[in-house]
Amino acid sequence: MFRVNEVHRVLTSATYMGLCRYNRKAARTRQLTDPKDWIEVPVPVIVEPDVWDRVQQHLQSRRPSVTPARITNGAMLLTGIAVCPHCSGGMMLGTGKSGQYRYYACANAATKGRTACKGRRIRMETLDEAVLSAFEGRVLSADRLPKLLEGITRHVLAEQSQNDDRER
Repeated sequence: MFRVNEVHRVLTSATYMGLCRYNRKAARTRQLTDPKDWIEVPVPVIVEPDVWDRVQQHLQSRRPSVTPARITNGAMLLTGIAVCPHCSGGMMLGTGKSGQYRYYACANAATKGRTACKGRRIRMETLDEAVLSAFEGRVLSADRLPKLLEGITRHVLAEQSQNDDRER
């Protein structure tokens, strides 16, 4: 069984494209040495260099420092989506009465003060209900629902087919 770090090591190792590098780290300190001191030895190619280069570009484009991770869950329906109408800053969870009330609040106003933004709070239930009602009315309308279900079914069947192919 492969673990994530093992797969990453394989995907980033130049050895698989035919070039093994020795003397990359100092024996005692384990610090990287100067690249001019590396010893490069040709080895049989397992992965074509153009494929290896494309993988490196893909990995680079998906690094968290380049592309932030997508927010997939959170305490708020609109996490990472809602923005303040006054300053275009993100909205964060605000609470009142020891957590009894929940609000979307401007993150700039909450963290930098009212001089950064005079943004107001909006009750979470109010904004969530407005968004869900609009979503329901536009996306889940009776004329669109059969098309959506058909598309989801095609997607699920394609995923199952790909998984079956991988298992063979």
